[in-house]
Amino acid sequence: MFIGFTCDDDRLMLPEGMFQDKEAKIWTILSSLDDEFTAKRTHYSLMLDQMIGQLAIELSRHMHETLSLQVNGKKLLSFRRFLDEHFGQKLNLNALAVESGYSYDRFRHLFKEETGVSPQQYLLSKRVERASDLLGNTDLSVSQVAIRSGFSTDAQFCKLFKRETGLTPGKFREGQRIGIDERNQTERLAPPHRVPRSPNSRQASMLLTLGEAIL
Repeated sequence: MFIGFTCDDDRLMLPEGMFQDKEAKIWTILSSLDDEFTAKRTHYSLMLDQMIGQLAIELSRHMHETLSLQVNGKKLLSFRRFLDEHFGQKLNLNALAVESGYSYDRFRHLFKEETGVSPQQYLLSKRVERASDLLGNTDLSVSQVAIRSGFSTDAQFCKLFKRETGLTPGKFREGQRIGIDERNQTERLAPPHRVPRSPNSRQASMLLTLGEAIL
């Protein structure tokens, strides 16, 4: 179906090209236009003008919503990358949201819609992940691990770490060390792997070589 029209309203942003009409709003208007034009009932031209106005508005809304989603997506990606790089620092999520042009509640909603978790939970998961790595692979004290992972105090670190993992930092480190020791002991006790040699293996090798030569 092809419908041409003109629109002089500068307030409307009309898109060009192809786009998805997920809710079939545009198609519904086009179908009504076709029916009205075919039937040509009284004042049909006035009705067509009204329908064209509705069509223009729906097209403009679609363009604005598409641009808004693109802008939000870029802002969320930048925000997420910033958290990935600076989670170990003291961060004010409210201030970061305002700098992005949103209230914190609005930004929280968009972030959770995109990632499945709130900005606060995302930040906490990055810090716990970092702390777990330091506890398992370094000899840093719990206080040092807390600071390097971005936690304000030892008490806050221990409380949140246990809530997220089910273990205190000390118990977590102990479990990691026991696991490493057990793996090392198993490797030391394991006998060297040897391939059993058949008494006739040399003969079989000679026969195989001879067979290849004959072929």
